[in-house]
Amino acid sequence: VVRGGYGITVDPDNMRNQRNNYPSVINQDFKPTAQFQYITNSGVPQATLATGLPIPIPPNITVGKITSACPPIATNPTCSGAVATATTFAPSLSDGTFVPNIDRGYIQTWNLFIQREISSSMTAEVGYVGAHGLRLMMQANVNGSAPGTGNAGRYLYPYNTNDMNAYDPNGWTKYEALQAQFRKRFFGGSSVLIVGYTFSKAENNINGDNGDGTLWRPWPVNPKLSWGLAGFDRTHNMNISYVLAVPIGNGHRMFNHGVAAQIAGGWQFSGTLSKYSGDPFSIGSSIASNAGGSTQSANQINPVVNILGGHDSLDPYFDGTAFGNPATNTLGTTERNIVRGPGFFNTDMRIQRTFGLLKEGKLKFTLLGEAYALTNTPNFANPGTTFNTPVTTNGAISSYNGYSVITSTVVGGTTTGARQLQVGARITF
Repeated sequence: VVRGGYGITVDPDNMRNQRNNYPSVINQDFKPTAQFQYITNSGVPQATLATGLPIPIPPNITVGKITSACPPIATNPTCSGAVATATTFAPSLSDGTFVPNIDRGYIQTWNLFIQREISSSMTAEVGYVGAHGLRLMMQANVNGSAPGTGNAGRYLYPYNTNDMNAYDPNGWTKYEALQAQFRKRFFGGSSVLIVGYTFSKAENNINGDNGDGTLWRPWPVNPKLSWGLAGFDRTHNMNISYVLAVPIGNGHRMFNHGVAAQIAGGWQFSGTLSKYSGDPFSIGSSIASNAGGSTQSANQINPVVNILGGHDSLDPYFDGTAFGNPATNTLGTTERNIVRGPGFFNTDMRIQRTFGLLKEGKLKFTLLGEAYALTNTPNFANPGTTFNTPVTTNGAISSYNGYSVITSTVVGGTTTGARQLQVGARITF
């Protein structure tokens, strides 16, 4: 059997960012000048436990616009001492904006599969899957600056000296994959084995996994440098699932009646096994680039980055000497998401025994035991990614300062690899 498909859909982003920016959302911090003192912010009534929190001061949007608090540049070129009011914003405000006449983009998907029935109980399929996203909603910093120019080099200086992320259709994504699946049924279809494998590559220019992502290298630095592996890219992905109903007892050929059926029948084993590649990460640097809006990265010294596989504070996961710090007021040469982290492994299993309490299966009692992360295999988080020089004591490395070494496991659900066991029972009628 040969089958294929094509689909196109508008970018499904829900425009939540339109409600998450100033002045739709206002954040006002009230704090005393010293510990144990009352709040004495200018223009704010003194707050006590009796009076409660100060009433927020909303901006005045009746005039139709909110402008910078900067005085005329002719009289104050650096906008020093500017104070926000109900109709103006402080130059240091980091906010979002929206391009006029947003032309929301779209996502195209297509696939082509070949499926073969090898026997009456065995099938296999292989196919190609692709997707391409154009003009997807994302955040693009429109108030960046060139390396070495700092805030004074921002486009909107001195009116705004912080990031100004424009929410606009500037995102691009690409996904291609080879997918294969093998399926085998046993014992008249009561048991099944499924093996699936995907070899894929996902790329985008969004430094994040959704519409909240930003450009890694905004203007005036070349935005094309933001293109790279997506943060969720996994090269290899294999999943095995199975259900094994022991072919003994009522309804089966073996021991289908009597005491033997009651003892040996009704058993079922099921489970899953997952193994896939780690996600990619970038190599950063703490050297100041003074490039507003850009993410600093390290310089790549060695084009080959050896994966050493260590997973403790004194055994590096990758060869950190392949990178180095850039010079001050410059951006590093490494691209985004160039090293891949440790992979993931997990297997879950369930054993259950069903007892028929009435004839014709009208009342059943089931005991079951479940094991999550059965092998108790830890899944490690990505290593430290900010370049640092190791500390040497008596000629030996005593610390990597967190760089290139793994110090934690993946957090969330059963993904840490910590085994969890549980038992239960149910009655069906």
